[in-house]
Amino acid sequence: MAWWRREGRGLRRPLDANGIAAVLQAVRDAKDVDAAWAAAAPLRAAIEHTDAAIALARCLRWFGPHRGVEAGRSLLARHGDRPAVLARLGRAFEALTDIDDLNAPPPPDPWFAEVVARLAQAVATSTGDDELAVLDGLATGARRLGRAGDAIAERAHAALLSREPTNPDHHYSAGLYFKTRGRWAEGQAANQRAIDLGETGEAAWWNLGICATGAGDGATALAAWQHLGQKVALGRFGMPDGRYPAAHVRVAQRPLAERTAQCDEPGVEENLWVERISGCHGIVRVAVFADELGVDYGDVVMFDGAPVGYHGDEPLFPHLATLRRQRYQIWRFAGTQTEPEQLDRLSEALPEDAIVYPHTEQVMLLCDACAKGRSGAGHAHTPAQAHHVVRGKLCAPPHLAPATVLAALDAAIAGAPGAQIAVPDLCAAAGDAARAEVEARRLALLVDNT
Repeated sequence: MAWWRREGRGLRRPLDANGIAAVLQAVRDAKDVDAAWAAAAPLRAAIEHTDAAIALARCLRWFGPHRGVEAGRSLLARHGDRPAVLARLGRAFEALTDIDDLNAPPPPDPWFAEVVARLAQAVATSTGDDELAVLDGLATGARRLGRAGDAIAERAHAALLSREPTNPDHHYSAGLYFKTRGRWAEGQAANQRAIDLGETGEAAWWNLGICATGAGDGATALAAWQHLGQKVALGRFGMPDGRYPAAHVRVAQRPLAERTAQCDEPGVEENLWVERISGCHGIVRVAVFADELGVDYGDVVMFDGAPVGYHGDEPLFPHLATLRRQRYQIWRFAGTQTEPEQLDRLSEALPEDAIVYPHTEQVMLLCDACAKGRSGAGHAHTPAQAHHVVRGKLCAPPHLAPATVLAALDAAIAGAPGAQIAVPDLCAAAGDAARAEVEARRLALLVDNT
């Protein structure tokens, strides 16, 4: 089939299959989303024609989320009953939503849910290759709807596997779905099957290691990380344990794997430094600022291998789940110091990995774009300043007696001229109610001055 488009000075010629291919290549070669949008103009002008619509649906990934949805809305309005178009719309969800921001809430635009609903209807009337394409688009689209799409996504993945049980791509996709939903054993089995059927990409091995870690299968996780060239051995918590640079992790109050359709948003989020001990898990080594985060110093968290963004050259990984809550003892404090980081250095004199963590010096509030490490955000934020009065948390392992921690803290303060600290809850836990009352008053005064 061919149709006519205007060129030059009123000249018309048919845009046939070769013309469509040329437009598609121009879109792929475009240097940015504006150029891709311009290159696709012939397809947008001929959107009423099925072959042009199918080609345009293939281009959505190059338009950026805003224009991609704009074009997708037009395609759905004109071709919402065509399986070939619908299948490509569902697949495009991966480009039209931020797949790296794993814990983002579901897309608010109702267009996404409408595409999934049309795809679900199309399954019943499609056959052969059309049915497989629709199921693939449905599985991808429903997964990107968040937890509300889980039942549809799971049925679509199951249908794909029943029709092509030896296709490694279907097992890999199912494993990806199970991983993001915290169904670790099923994700492990799906990724292992994909590898057994010939999947050679590193992503399947990463997801195998992640799911095995979540499932508590240290041996399989170890094999996955070693296959990827990581130097690890079984160690802490019965899981792979190795030497890695510290990881920067964006921890969520409600990571996707721990959410429901009724409460499908991340809540409070903080970027934390984690002592990384495998490809996907580590120990939180900062005292969190927001108590409602549900994770704090010493807890063991899992994170994904694909960064949500970058801070400089440092990747920022999204939180998948919390493996272990170590129940560290945590007490709020306020204090004064005569020089920067004087209270921070008290940690050096505390037993084991007890720590004095001054939020006033260590925490920076960022806008959402900068907090997620988005390139080109370009926002200025208040730089770190010297503080005389600081507030924060004192954290200690659960087995350390509070009296032991308090004695060590007193000794550290004695060796830090001019420094003072008030930790009333620690005094109370150590059994010194009178001192706790005095320090509570001091804490209130100091808090009023910060």
